[in-house]
Amino acid sequence: MANSEDPNWGFFAGSGGDETVAAALRTAGWEEIWAESSIYYTMRAPDGSMITYIEGDIRRGDRDGNTSGQKAT
Repeated sequence: MANSEDPNWGFFAGSGGDETVAAALRTAGWEEIWAESSIYYTMRAPDGSMITYIEGDIRRGDRDGNTSGQKAT
């Protein structure tokens, strides 16, 4: 669950697992680098920064907390 006071977390309301976040990020040049499902995945931006999407919550970095330059394994 996202913590509203933590700048490394966000929430995408209305996502409902419909893949609109991933589609928008792909359009903007992001690439999926890890996925367990369509509601739990990590994507990397062209600048190397990463986010992990977990059921509508968006966390800066990969699932291990790495924020850039490293691929999720």
